Amino acid sequence: MNEYNWDHLVVVSGIDGVTIYSNGHETVHAPCTLTEVRQLIGLLDAAAVAIAIALHQNFDVEDTALLINATCESILSAEEMRNFIITRDELFHRIGEHAWNLQVSKR
Repeated sequence: MNEYNWDHLVVVSGIDGVTIYSNGHETVHAPCTLTEVRQLIGLLDAAAVAIAIALHQNFDVEDTALLINATCESILSAEEMRNFIITRDELFHRIGEHAWNLQVSKR
């Protein structure tokens, strides 16, 4: 990261979640909450869109990791990829599940 003067490095690891390494800050990890992965097609595209949204909305690193992870989980859990679109409701549902899990674990 120092060699290329990067502030952050996002690692999308499918069933192992999302990790964001930051230059000079703590590493943030958002674990995948799925027990079964159905498919991977479109995973990195979804992550790229989530990163673009997070940058546009000035999200902090932790919220960015959660958004990327929620978006990736929507892809990983999709029954069928043909004509699959992540809807706003699907993404809100996935983020709500993460918020609930964080509240229950008191993080």
